[in-house]
Amino acid sequence: MNDQPYLLYTGRATPTVESTPLLPQEGVRHIRVHTAEHPMTLLIGAAVVSHNGALYTSWAQAPDAIPENGPEEHTRGRRSTDDGASWSEPVVMAPAHDHGRNHSHGSFLSHGGELWFFAPTYVPDTKSYFGDLRTEAFVLDESNGSWRSRGIVAEDLYPMDEPKRLPDGRWIMGGLNGAARAAVAVSRDDSPASWRTVALPQAPGGAFGETTVVVGADRLLAIVRPNHHTESCALVHESFDRGVSWTTERVSNYPMAPSKPNAGILPDGRMYLISNLGPDRSVPTIAVGPAGCLEVDRVFRLRPDSPSPPRHSGRDHKPQWAYFYSHVCGGSLYIAYHHAKEDAELTVVPVASF
Repeated sequence: MNDQPYLLYTGRATPTVESTPLLPQEGVRHIRVHTAEHPMTLLIGAAVVSHNGALYTSWAQAPDAIPENGPEEHTRGRRSTDDGASWSEPVVMAPAHDHGRNHSHGSFLSHGGELWFFAPTYVPDTKSYFGDLRTEAFVLDESNGSWRSRGIVAEDLYPMDEPKRLPDGRWIMGGLNGAARAAVAVSRDDSPASWRTVALPQAPGGAFGETTVVVGADRLLAIVRPNHHTESCALVHESFDRGVSWTTERVSNYPMAPSKPNAGILPDGRMYLISNLGPDRSVPTIAVGPAGCLEVDRVFRLRPDSPSPPRHSGRDHKPQWAYFYSHVCGGSLYIAYHHAKEDAELTVVPVASF
């Protein structure tokens, strides 16, 4: 590994919780999408997308006392036709106990008039992190609101990121593989029906390599959750051949708690990065950079409040705003995430706020 930190952050001073200002809240909306109730008390990994004039959200959910990534975990979602003011009743998008496998939180893509959802499917309770991990695609049946499987579209991938267009028309999305190491998937053509998974070169001992990808004019940037045992800053990989090969991970100079990051490009060409600042997941932040650059130089706290204690018991229930997922639409950035691994939240930020 290169001993010099990767300069992901180019601001004046290293961000801290105390020095980071609150994002101007005028026009910002914080929306509770779903509140977990018995018996389904575990909720993780919210996502959001716009499609045909409506918002769709998703999350992974499991019954009380079932651990994260355990048996009975599956994917549910809701729909809003009034920009998040109200939501439909939850529907099952990807089921549990499907031929001995379960599903968890994933990624949306509106493409070719269809709404796709990519869900990880694996065998729970194995000695590895995710036994026989694959990505299964589901497509919305808009005639009745149900989701229909299109089968396995990628091997050894847990999707974490909204797919982004590459310059040649293909798609790329970040994730992690069955060993919980950093990985990306690149579509084989402009269709989202088949993907090739690429493991990113990581130092020994890394795990939970949750990855987000940023597409630049001349290179790709993969930003990876830090290993909580050894790092306190984001890890970074670069690709100069549209995702075929990647540099070995470098520790950046951008502080990040061990949690899933999310990044992308705003309509005006500025990069943004959403993550947790500090030693835990209680302070959600968004960083932005200059147009045309794969770097950030300003950081804001996303919310004015702190996460409340969990309502339900269990190993995975802790105060946090975490596992960010974003989607740009209509001059706003829609940011989905979970609260205390119990509730699905959505923050809508006008791009002008940055």
